[in-house]
Amino acid sequence: MQDLFDTLRDREALFSNMDNPSIVDASGKETLDDQGNRVGLTVTLLDATVGFATRPGPEWTQCYLSGGNLAGRTALGVVTTTVTHNNPYVNLSKTSSVSATFSESSAIQFASYGNIVTVDPINGVAGTAYPIGTQQLPVNNLNDAKVIALTVGLDNLHIHGDYEFPSNAFLAGYKIYGDTLL
Repeated sequence: MQDLFDTLRDREALFSNMDNPSIVDASGKETLDDQGNRVGLTVTLLDATVGFATRPGPEWTQCYLSGGNLAGRTALGVVTTTVTHNNPYVNLSKTSSVSATFSESSAIQFASYGNIVTVDPINGVAGTAYPIGTQQLPVNNLNDAKVIALTVGLDNLHIHGDYEFPSNAFLAGYKIYGDTLL
């Protein structure tokens, strides 16, 4: 939807189209609640339809409209559901968003850590960029784990497997958890 909106705005801005009425409007990202959830992008076509170019066939081509909602309105302000135009040898799939589609990325990132930074000295990777330090992509060293924990706002470190702490490891304020072996 964002690409459709940007493309239509670019077309409207062409010198040859400057005197023509607008063909697109959009809204979205309005806050829904205090949890950081936001409305997704809704593109509204104004007296216009969208379609994909006719294909030569005989094979059909699958084309998609996704990433938000698509609506239509006539020049008189009447809402219309006819916003797509079907062309030969084109299957058009339109996916609408029926719930909040955006959440604050920091909240999503924080939740993905599961309240703990995971360290795996064997299978982990070095670095501090998200998603390193999550259970799915553990970090491989204690220094990076501490930077991640500080950045994200966590004080729990999960050490996976065997780990020998350096003698100068300063871990005041951290809770260290390990794997339980039976």
